[in-house]
Order: sequence, then structure tokens, then C-alpha cells
Amino acid sequence: MQPRRMCVACRRRRPAAELRRWSAGPAGLVPGAGPGRGAYVCRDERCERKAYGRGGVARALSWVWSPVAKRATAGTGD
Repeated sequence: MQPRRMCVACRRRRPAAELRRWSAGPAGLVPGAGPGRGAYVCRDERCERKAYGRGGVARALSWVWSPVAKRATAGTGD
């Protein structure tokens, strides 16, 4: 059985393989498997906009985005 994680935008639980993981790094958000706490977002454009627009990823990571980090990570992802 695969581990299930919750999308920070829509709050649906899905297998981890169906979600995109983000972690907080020194230069901003780091996509993929990284060290430390991670936030998961559905691979759906609506969920991604909602998660990043409302700060759901930052809130889940207990990390405040600086304007530079936010611009640096805009449009990242697969």
C-alpha cells in the first residue's frame, strides 16, 4: 500500500505518487524529494494556483515567503 498524503489546496487525500512535493530550502521552494518537512499539491493547475496564491504551501511548511523567493519559484514544476 502506498503512503497517502493530503493536498494543501483541495485537502483531498491521494497516493503520494499522484502529488507534487515541495520542501523549503535556503533559496526558496525546492521541488521533489528534499530534506525536512514537505508540502504536497495535486498535479492539477487549479490546485497549484490555489496552493501558491493563498500561501497554502508556505503555511504547510511554516515558512514565510520573501518576495524574491516567491518570484524565483513562480512557474516551477512539471
